[in-house]
Amino acid sequence: MLDHITEEIRAIRHTLAEQCDNDIGRIFDRLQKLAASSGRNYVSLPMRPVSEKNVADQEGPLHPSSGSVHKK
Repeated sequence: MLDHITEEIRAIRHTLAEQCDNDIGRIFDRLQKLAASSGRNYVSLPMRPVSEKNVADQEGPLHPSSGSVHKK
């Protein structure tokens, strides 16, 4: 079953990535500029703490460059 909304979002995401040469930094910058120029008010929520249970439930070691914390 195809979800037309999901397909439209994916098409927009792929177009944005192509326009920014798949550079995540450029994509982020463009999205920030679009948000700032939209005239809408955006809410920034504080980060939620990571519970010990969630860390313990992850499978296998995490790659050091992922930015995630892995306790031994």
